[in-house]
Amino acid sequence: MNSVNRIAESLTALLIFCIVLAITYLVTRFIASYQKSQMSQGNIRILETTRISQTKYLQLLQVGEVYMVIAVCKDSVTMLTTIEKEQLDFERMPGEEKPDFKEVLSQFVKQNTGKKQENQGASKKQNSKK
Repeated sequence: MNSVNRIAESLTALLIFCIVLAITYLVTRFIASYQKSQMSQGNIRILETTRISQTKYLQLLQVGEVYMVIAVCKDSVTMLTTIEKEQLDFERMPGEEKPDFKEVLSQFVKQNTGKKQENQGASKKQNSKK
């Protein structure tokens, strides 16, 4: 009877853990969508960000109808220049579409599986030579 109680307690703890994990996932998704909707409202949009160093970035902003380039550093933000709309190449700009996590993960697994098989084949060849 003692082992049945331990199994029941373990399953209960696992169930509670899964419920907490699911709630955390749902709350995180809700907050992310809320923040995204809040950022998309208004007259200021970040069109592009380029990293210069670990703590320095260049950002292309659209403020109303004006396009400007700013430098974002650890402790400061500096406006560098304004750009006319005709000077920008919107076709080359990164889109809002993010890659699907499932696709990225499957590509990663495929790459690592191939490398693992290559390593196993190489080690088998070395073992057969000995």
